[in-house]
Amino acid sequence: MDNKSLLRSSVLIFCLCFIVLTSPVHAEEDDNDEPEWVKIDEFRLYWGEVTEISNFSIEAVEFSEPIKMYSNEDYVIVFVEDDQGNSWNGILS
Repeated sequence: MDNKSLLRSSVLIFCLCFIVLTSPVHAEEDDNDEPEWVKIDEFRLYWGEVTEISNFSIEAVEFSEPIKMYSNEDYVIVFVEDDQGNSWNGILS
């Protein structure tokens, strides 16, 4: 191998390594930039408590099941249903 061939091979190898090392790596990204919603299980309202939900308030009754609440970094969504089937929902911010 003469010097020109060796130089060409070295330049070719360098270029290939440079292209591979500088090409962006496409990792799997989450397309959803929204914060994840997390269910809140430990929450109960009892007789006489008043809770503000989306610009209106409800006088709570005793519920047989915990109120369903979901939260992300910005809001809490509340789903309320009493034993008689009355229901409310709203956003706490």
